[in-house]
Amino acid sequence: MSGPAPISHLDRLAKLVPLAGRDLLDVGAGDGTTAARMAEAGATVTGLEIDAERVARAMARQQGKLAMGEGRAEALPFPEASFDLVTFFFSLHHVPAAAHDATFSEVARVLRPGGQIFVAEPLPAGAMFELVRLIDDETVARNAAQ
Repeated sequence: MSGPAPISHLDRLAKLVPLAGRDLLDVGAGDGTTAARMAEAGATVTGLEIDAERVARAMARQQGKLAMGEGRAEALPFPEASFDLVTFFFSLHHVPAAAHDATFSEVARVLRPGGQIFVAEPLPAGAMFELVRLIDDETVARNAAQ
């Protein structure tokens, strides 16, 4: 017997915030998959990654579906009031805890008045976490992101 399909973090975001017509920054966009899905929902999306190689890979994978930039969360390379929404999908725990204050100051700077931030972070718990933890223990980083 199966229950309802689990809701994805992107589905949760779309229920909370209309994406269509919004300028959105996805910090830690990875390969751009989530950012591209937000663009398909009608947002104008800019993905941000930490180095040029990751930006190039995401751009190649997404074939022009979104813009990508290189930079760090604690020093966003965008002018003030550039975005309606800033998202962190499983990326805030990769920002050093010592840089969280600067990161949120930067997010506030690039958000337009009335803008919003959405953060989805993995908990430091569960069977998968326990397995991965043997190789890469992110307990401290994930707790700080919470």
